[in-house]
Amino acid sequence: MLITWEGFTVQLTRRRNCRRATLRFHRDTGLFSLSVPTGMTSSQVSALLSRQLPWMREQAAHTAPRPDYAPGTTHPVLGRTVTLGEGGVPAGREAFLRWRAAQLSARVRQLLPRGAQRMGVAVHALRWRDMRSRWGSCRPDTRDLTLNLRLGAFPPECVELVVVHELCHLLHPDHSPAFYADMTRLLPDWKAREQQLRALQGEIAE
Repeated sequence: MLITWEGFTVQLTRRRNCRRATLRFHRDTGLFSLSVPTGMTSSQVSALLSRQLPWMREQAAHTAPRPDYAPGTTHPVLGRTVTLGEGGVPAGREAFLRWRAAQLSARVRQLLPRGAQRMGVAVHALRWRDMRSRWGSCRPDTRDLTLNLRLGAFPPECVELVVVHELCHLLHPDHSPAFYADMTRLLPDWKAREQQLRALQGEIAE
């Protein structure tokens, strides 16, 4: 059930197999979820939320507002700023994200052959996912790469960093000295690019 507490919306769930209360914040929706044992009373729930109120306010304060995809709004795409509804850039969230994904895919497919050749590896398949905790992943056994669709909002140098990172993992599954040696050989400034990616990560909302 949904409850409102001090201006916050909380999804309250009572579970039989729940031993202790667990409060989570979901940044994508701006909502909180609270799982509690079935025996917890309403007054106990209220007391718990009262204790967690400072934490709840802190989480909400650090959440970036969801971007607007109306015509005339601007968004970053591969190092440039585009205006939705102009120059062939569609407005509307779904249409814009599909368009941005196509721009990202085209850029990556330019980078992959050159990077793979320099690494001496072959990429079997390239897949895309909307991920919140990883920029990319790979399977050395199948030579498959999976990249994050959100990279479309970042500059080309950040995209190339992720591509090279995953290509190096095809030969070095861990972060061994050999992995970093290949990273440095292919991208001597990879550390600066990594810092740039991390810095922009907090500024770009999805």
